[in-house]
Amino acid sequence: MYKELLPNNCPPCDASEQDIILFRAFYNSDSNDLANYLSYAQLHTENEKYKNVCRAHGLSFFDTMETALLKTKKLDVHFIAKIQIKKDFGKLYLTNKNDGHYTLWLYNTFSSTNVKCLEINEIN
Repeated sequence: MYKELLPNNCPPCDASEQDIILFRAFYNSDSNDLANYLSYAQLHTENEKYKNVCRAHGLSFFDTMETALLKTKKLDVHFIAKIQIKKDFGKLYLTNKNDGHYTLWLYNTFSSTNVKCLEINEIN
């Protein structure tokens, strides 16, 4: 059902399918590049601690451009994309109400070619 083998009780039972516009840090400007849709668990397979952390198997998104810029400052990312999330991408959960952080656990049917990127902004 999901792109990754998830830990028990992941995603949370109140995660839901949603149509929503959110912001995501990208490594490159190609919105169809699968590298922009890898979880921490996929990016850091050698790190054992991520195997049992539910959020590490999901993708991080933010509700505003400003928050995305602030929260991704320390990462090696160069772009912030405004993405139209669709219900058929996977289950979405608001993981931090204070900073508008969402986590998306992708279904195995997810394809980056189906992502509608509304804009991509290069960051310095």
